[in-house]
Amino acid sequence: MNKNRIYKTAKRSILMCGCESSISTQKEEKKLLVTEKKIFRKILGLIRREEGGLRLRNNQGIEDLVAQHNIIGKTKSARLRWLRHLERILW
Repeated sequence: MNKNRIYKTAKRSILMCGCESSISTQKEEKKLLVTEKKIFRKILGLIRREEGGLRLRNNQGIEDLVAQHNIIGKTKSARLRWLRHLERILW
């Protein structure tokens, strides 16, 4: 099983738990983004420098490699899905 699949099924679910029904502040959204970047840094690993050393991946490098919606976009789409669900129930 690849690490990205584990992130999508387990870790993202844990991070998004309860986000559908509650309003998140900008501070909370920033914490989610930071946590997501940390997870992807662990998954993707270090980069070898031309001088022979190692370094962490930067945010742009992570976004280029991952090429998927970030956790905030997923949270907003889940919130809209929850709203449509409530509309079906209540109307």
